[in-house]
Amino acid sequence: MNDTQATPSKQDSIDADAPRFGPGARALIVAAFVLVIGAIYLAATSGGDDQSQTMMTSSPYANAEKVEVSEVPGLPEEVGHAVFWAGEKGGDPVGVSTDEAGNVHLRYLPEDAEADDPDPAYLDIGSYPYPGALNATAGLLKDKGNARVDIPGAVAVQPKSRPTSVIIAFRKDPDVQVEVFHPDPEKALAFAKSGAIVPVP
Repeated sequence: MNDTQATPSKQDSIDADAPRFGPGARALIVAAFVLVIGAIYLAATSGGDDQSQTMMTSSPYANAEKVEVSEVPGLPEEVGHAVFWAGEKGGDPVGVSTDEAGNVHLRYLPEDAEADDPDPAYLDIGSYPYPGALNATAGLLKDKGNARVDIPGAVAVQPKSRPTSVIIAFRKDPDVQVEVFHPDPEKALAFAKSGAIVPVP
């Protein structure tokens, strides 16, 4: 993949006979995945009509569970790649969801929230494994509407179309793309730049 493509997509392993995504498909996947969280946010804040209810069923948190922070360090071994988070943040349990492709969401929930709560009102750190994630993230900068975010040791972008997310790829983990989501774009940016987004130890 060259520097002109971008996406957050999803493979924990590549089978020799499996189809590879081309550059155009990668670009579509990244746009679609970033829109998933945004769509849920819009659904949750749009008044609860039938369309919103349909969108809510696509929540990536459907299989989530709350885990103690002491259990989080086992995630990278479980999924087979680096997983990023924002640290313990007071030691409260976090909502964890994974899928068959190895994508991981870590959500920082209040004590009274359920792990599968579809409300996108919380900080969510997504880790999406796929080959070439670093180059793909750099490719997002070719769209001049997207804002470069300065993070040491990383390429990071705040998409104009979805400013509630900051997309990051760290040079030490070039095959994992990280999404920092918060419903407040300024807070999403602040978390991304804070230095708190690190691999789970």
